[in-house]
Amino acid sequence: MRLRYSRLLIFLGLFFLSTAHATIENTGLLSKVKLVATLNGQPAMQEAVWRIYSPNDPVTPVAILPRHSGMIFLAPGIYRAVVTLKWGGVYALQFRVETDADNLVKVAVH
Repeated sequence: MRLRYSRLLIFLGLFFLSTAHATIENTGLLSKVKLVATLNGQPAMQEAVWRIYSPNDPVTPVAILPRHSGMIFLAPGIYRAVVTLKWGGVYALQFRVETDADNLVKVAVH
């Protein structure tokens, strides 16, 4: 009887561990990233479009933000941001997204 009970506990323990791992793996662990286009150290307050690219695919954006600033969620890693202003200025930079950190990306526009 004890052997049967032990096997049941082991089976249930392994089942719960495997489902918890699958749940964490499927969420992708996205991190919050705040994007801000600045002019003279202040938010630019001009029409702008952010396009965020992954190094794996430099052509297709992984995220688009149609404002001068805002919040997006990305998986940890290295990305490239391209900010296009309405009046034609284009600015780019590379940045890293960390897990469990405040990720702030500022691009100074002139």
